[in-house]
Amino acid sequence: MQAERVHEREAHLLKDLTEKEVERFLSFGFVLNSLAGDKIVRKGDRGCEMDVILSGAVEAKSEVKQKTVSLAILREGNVFG
Repeated sequence: MQAERVHEREAHLLKDLTEKEVERFLSFGFVLNSLAGDKIVRKGDRGCEMDVILSGAVEAKSEVKQKTVSLAILREGNVFG
């Protein structure tokens, strides 16, 4: 799993953890590699995950009056879900 990780120390959530604590935290999850334009979560999806952006950015969008609007840009270290 070490080779798949990218910048996990930059995630604010993990910055004060020891290496052992980071390893334990990350052992409960998996790395999802996404491409630009991929939909990660859709409105109404049920889930019990917490997503941490390890690298890159995610744009949260919504449909308002039949127009797509940008709600937020989430970057490395941001958490959602």
